[in-house]
Amino acid sequence: QIELRVLAHDANDTVLIDAFKNGMDIHSKTGELISGVPYEQVQAEKDTAGTPGWEARRKAKTVNFGIVYGMGAYSLAKNIGVSEEEAQEVIDNYFKGYPGIKRYMDDKKRELHNTHCVKDMFGRIRNFHTLMNSRDRYKQFGAERQAGNFPIQSGAGVVLKKAIVELEPVLEKWGVRILLQVHDELVFECPKDLPIEAVREIKGVMENVVQLQVPLKADVDIYPERWAEGVDPVEWFGEEI
Repeated sequence: QIELRVLAHDANDTVLIDAFKNGMDIHSKTGELISGVPYEQVQAEKDTAGTPGWEARRKAKTVNFGIVYGMGAYSLAKNIGVSEEEAQEVIDNYFKGYPGIKRYMDDKKRELHNTHCVKDMFGRIRNFHTLMNSRDRYKQFGAERQAGNFPIQSGAGVVLKKAIVELEPVLEKWGVRILLQVHDELVFECPKDLPIEAVREIKGVMENVVQLQVPLKADVDIYPERWAEGVDPVEWFGEEI
């Protein structure tokens, strides 16, 4: 969830920041905010299809990532299977629950109209001069959506790229190599007898690659023989990583 953590940091939203710091399930927290179903109930029912908690969390996952992409009521309604009016109410409740995100989106839109570009947290710039100078208002709407999205996507991408660079000497030391990147995940090829100290060091590099207002968290999955046939890391090593 690098993107949502970067969003919490960039938006300086205290509700989202506190949720991450307290180790809460962000989709369940958002489910509470947009539906009114208590967080504890959402958590308890999240794997039980058809229950109020499950339904709240299902909608929340779409909203959490959709808002980052500038999704409006029309698109949200189609994605979660409700009317456009209900979708707008969901969006309104989201911004009431996370007021910092609403401020962030408004600030990025204002920055876009003032300068025709936006920056991510590392200083990378996205230029929107062509779209903003167009007479086509739909192109300007598109630029407004991307203006809020770019700093999050770009920031998350840089975090992972920075982790890859900083991992190089660590991986060489332990005889590990990166096979591929899948969104915000890295897949490694490791010796079967890789010690837990190596995994802890790799995990530590990834979790400390940048300092945000919220903790970065790296989860470890182990597939000894083939993909999708995993084992529990605690069972594999005999202790918590």
